[in-house]
Amino acid sequence: MVSSLTSCINVPVKVQPFAFPQDVNKDEKIQVVCGVKFGDEPIHFEWFKDHKMLKTGQGVVILNHPSMSLLIINSVNVSDSGNYTCLVRNKYGEDSHTCQLLVKGPPEWKDKPVDVSAELGENVSFKCSAYGYPPPTVEWWKMNEGLQTERVFSTGRVRTFQNGSLHLYQVTEEDRNSFMCKVSNGIDSPLTDTVQLVVRVRKS
Repeated sequence: MVSSLTSCINVPVKVQPFAFPQDVNKDEKIQVVCGVKFGDEPIHFEWFKDHKMLKTGQGVVILNHPSMSLLIINSVNVSDSGNYTCLVRNKYGEDSHTCQLLVKGPPEWKDKPVDVSAELGENVSFKCSAYGYPPPTVEWWKMNEGLQTERVFSTGRVRTFQNGSLHLYQVTEEDRNSFMCKVSNGIDSPLTDTVQLVVRVRKS
């Protein structure tokens, strides 16, 4: 009597690494392919930018095939810069690969500063950041009387941070002023925006 043993190997999916071009300029068309080295079909593909799921629309096209997925950005902008992840999954496992896209171009607002109102003694903060490559630098300026400007640095109750934000701690009436955020990266003209700090004094 002859017996036979048939074995079945279940193969989890393994992603094939991909990369974006190193020199990408604004308005160019970008295409990148996410494929698999091996894995049993069916295979499911998903794309993410900075941990947020991408879908076809607003200049982005995703074309899925049985063993690969094509991501197309028809006209890249500096705001398209970020970390892109391709997640592949089959019934036996999943895998992913992440690659950074850097789009060369002038700054564009990410967090545009807004006016802030606070009571005497409170802490306040202004956000100011922008997309762009090379990475933009942020400067804060205080607008004094007679349209004179004074560069703001970290000192005393005032702090500027690498993310571009400006913090004032325990505000006083003297802090009531206008502040200008200036963002530049050496391409075209800088972005600027002026905001107002209103300090309220409680009536006794």
